Amino acid sequence: MDELIELLLGLGQTPVRREVRLLLTYDEDGVPTVQPLETELISLSPEGSIDRVHLTHAHFMHCGCSAHLQQIGGQCVDCGNISCVVHQGWCFLCRKPLCLECSNLVEHPEQGRVVLCPSCRNEAVRGAFWRQVKRVLLPGQSS
Repeated sequence: MDELIELLLGLGQTPVRREVRLLLTYDEDGVPTVQPLETELISLSPEGSIDRVHLTHAHFMHCGCSAHLQQIGGQCVDCGNISCVVHQGWCFLCRKPLCLECSNLVEHPEQGRVVLCPSCRNEAVRGAFWRQVKRVLLPGQSS
């Protein structure tokens, strides 16, 4: 921490007060992880002035956007990744929230390009496959 004070304010600073805001989270196994969110340094310079520095640590969402600059859009139902409002997607059929990695763009006959979650996409592919089998095996039948 002293190296940070010297880097930001110069040599000879006497720390008066330090405040750190931390975020405590737990992973899937229950192991705690601590991340610094903000740091505030108040120090006394050799000239007698009171210097105050407020640092905000950069945090990024899964989509790559800054958590401080973009609003959180939601958590992907498939993988659990958190995306911003801009990059958050929703399944066209079941309306589940999706990240960019789990979104599947599919051409819809009436709607154009739509986003489907993996399970709805698999169901649509299976349905198209069986409709094609029906057309081949029963050519006189309508769908």
